Amino acid sequence: MASLFKQIVDTLANVFILTDRNLILHAETSPV
Repeated sequence: MASLFKQIVDTLANVFILTDRNLILHAETSPV
């Protein structure tokens, strides 16, 4: 059970990191 919880946490962390990168890239390429 603990390993499953850790896997979920790791997955969420990866999603947040990817979202963060996409937002940063979008902000850099945005003309505003």
